[in-house]
Amino acid sequence: MKKMIAIMIVFAVVIFGGGAAALYYMNEVQNYVLVDNAKVQGNLTMITAPVAGKITEWKVKEGQYVNKGDVVARIQASPTQPGEAPQTVNVTAPQSGTVIQSKSETGNLVSAGTPLAMTTDLNHLYVVAEVDETKIQDVKQGNAVKISIDAFPDQKFTGKVEQIGLGTESTFSMMPNINTGGNYTEVVQRIPVKISLDGYAGARLVPGLNADVKIEK
Repeated sequence: MKKMIAIMIVFAVVIFGGGAAALYYMNEVQNYVLVDNAKVQGNLTMITAPVAGKITEWKVKEGQYVNKGDVVARIQASPTQPGEAPQTVNVTAPQSGTVIQSKSETGNLVSAGTPLAMTTDLNHLYVVAEVDETKIQDVKQGNAVKISIDAFPDQKFTGKVEQIGLGTESTFSMMPNINTGGNYTEVVQRIPVKISLDGYAGARLVPGLNADVKIEK
């Protein structure tokens, strides 16, 4: 008898727990657009060599903040006319931001257009979520968003929908998928949605971090 009662209790707990989980999931789906394909991003700026030559001075390192117009390097370029002395050309930062990647150093030989460093404004990061085309009708500019970032599982972030993409990710792909087999298989397309962050909650966010978002309908 006691064994039967114990089995019935366990069965009731399982049924109740499963029902509660199902109700929670239904509530989530009913009230939110759930997206697990999202990343923290920023406006990236590439610093490139304006001329070909030798870097005679490299003035920045990763983590350093630069202001727009700051000289980050100097390049000694070959003279344009016979008899002229080599020219020193300043390389300046096109935008203010933090150097998140440094790809050069003093003594390097570079061509015009060679990427030297990359900067971004770490104080104005955002999240881009790839929303299925079947759910995009429920996403509106200004909708509130709850954000979870994998690197900071114990912290919760909030934001709002700032911009909805005007094309799918495949539209902007440099090498779109081409069907050569003759059989067409429909693939759900995703539309990028830009989400602003209300704050960082003290977390050290950087571009590229994985995130999950819940966009209120």
